[in-house]
Amino acid sequence: MEVYGKQGISRQEQDRRSAIVRESLAIVRLDDWNPGAHVLAAYDCYIQGDVDWETCEKQIKKAAIIDARERMIELEQEYLD
Repeated sequence: MEVYGKQGISRQEQDRRSAIVRESLAIVRLDDWNPGAHVLAAYDCYIQGDVDWETCEKQIKKAAIIDARERMIELEQEYLD
């Protein structure tokens, strides 16, 4: 059996994780929120089997802050220049 990521998960587990992430992203997008690149990268690490869910949750929180800061800089440049 082929395994993936640092956790050595199966293809079936990757598919399960991918479905969970797709559902989560669909829910937040219903609220007009589009996750940034850092949040998506954290989810990808989870899907690929590099981290468990507990670690992913922590990474998502940090990633969301980074994405928000980057977005704030973009808005400042757009509206203050």
